[in-house]
Order: sequence, then structure tokens, then C-alpha cells
Amino acid sequence: MSDPKKIVVAYSGGLDTSIILTWLKETYDCELIAFTADVGQGEELDGLEEKARATGADHFVLADLTQEFVTDFVFPTIRDKTVYEEYYLMGTTLTRPLIAKTIIECVKEFGADAIAHGATGKENDQV
Repeated sequence: MSDPKKIVVAYSGGLDTSIILTWLKETYDCELIAFTADVGQGEELDGLEEKARATGADHFVLADLTQEFVTDFVFPTIRDKTVYEEYYLMGTTLTRPLIAKTIIECVKEFGADAIAHGATGKENDQV
């Protein structure tokens, strides 16, 4: 497999996704598209484009998914009383399928050949 030429990065603006932008740029010298899904985070989105570009992104995509998230995920979850371990109301995990679907649309739009994300589960020093 050859090195990626264009990567869509699931970008939150946190430490992990900011570091991965810089690492990918240094390691592969490729084009990077930072993809952020707006599912209602509000002020958390302020300044993300500038931060993404400062840490290596060539492009920044902010997809407003709030309406689809509420209509297709939140309402059915409330209606079905979806809980985890009989206590915890499902929340942010509901965004994952919608974000994944929209990242694939972004990959197609930009003609990217790879997708990446931060590595929180493996600590900040892991790739």
C-alpha cells in the first residue's frame, strides 16, 4: 500500500486530533482535510478552523448535522428510552454513525484516499 496523498481527519480541536494533524503532515507530507461535525456543541466550535490550519490542515469542513442528529437519532432514542447499563442515557455515542456517514461524503467530495482520527484510547504518544 502506498502512502496516503489526501486524508480526511475527524477533527475535534482537542489535543489528540491537533497532534495527529501535525504528525500526518510531517510523516506523509499529504493534503489534510480537518472535518468537524456540528451536532450542537455551540461555543466549542469557535476558533476550530484557525486551530486546524495552524496545526497542519489544508482545508477545514464544518458540517452542520444538528437537524439530522436531533430528528434521526435523539428523538428516536428518547422515544425508545435507550439507556446503557439500565442507567446512562445514550448521548454522544449516538453521533458516531452520523459523523461516520458524513466523513465518507467528505472523502468522496475531496477525493481523499484515507481517513484518520485522534488516538485517545491509546494515549497521546501512540499512533
